[in-house]
Amino acid sequence: FPSLKRIVFIGHSAGGQFIQRYAVGTNINQEVFPEVVFVPSNPSSYLYLNKERYQFKNNDFKRISDPGKNCDEYNHYIYGLINRPKYYYKTSYEYKIKKFLSKDVTYLMGEEDNLTDYLDRSCEANLQGKDRFQRSLNFYYYLKKEYSTHNHKFLSVPGVGHDHDLIFNSKEFKEVLFSPK
Repeated sequence: FPSLKRIVFIGHSAGGQFIQRYAVGTNINQEVFPEVVFVPSNPSSYLYLNKERYQFKNNDFKRISDPGKNCDEYNHYIYGLINRPKYYYKTSYEYKIKKFLSKDVTYLMGEEDNLTDYLDRSCEANLQGKDRFQRSLNFYYYLKKEYSTHNHKFLSVPGVGHDHDLIFNSKEFKEVLFSPK
């Protein structure tokens, strides 16, 4: 496909979880392939790159001082990189994080996705926030705090909850899909 210029991986809800984790774990060589974009939309939880966690409280993002206090496996895969799958070990931990942070990732979230229907309610996921929208803000803030040189973006869709049809028909999604770098 010599005319192929761009590949966009997108997933909503559980598909969004898959896309975010795939973006961390994949070894796609961006020098060989065309522009590659990852768009996790409204996932229930995120894969964190280190042991730190942040939550929005009292109108500010606060670092959780001891996230493992009542949740021993909060940093185990699928929420963190401990006990990650074998294919994650094909490159070093440091290289994998460096590559993930350099990838074109846009977190696309419905601003009204704040219900708990079908939401991962494990202690590991609850450390990430009370609902999907809050978890996305917490993860994005975590990236800003822990890895200030990332190449990721956050877009919210006003007035939309956990609805893939409204997300994928939004002007925000169309900007991501049809606006190459």
